[in-house]
Amino acid sequence: MPSPLSLPLSFSSPISMSTTGQSVSVVGLCGSLRPGSFTRMALQVALQGAQEVGAQTQLIE
Repeated sequence: MPSPLSLPLSFSSPISMSTTGQSVSVVGLCGSLRPGSFTRMALQVALQGAQEVGAQTQLIE
């Protein structure tokens, strides 16, 4: 089984700019306090994918 970081993204092109010319922002909210949290890891993978297609991202813990 491939690692989650090596799975292909479903996006084929960069995220389009909005009609105002601003880029897309994605915020991940993580409420888990556990070290090694699977929720945090999943959010990091999702945010990395969003960055790779042009979004600005932020993880809030």
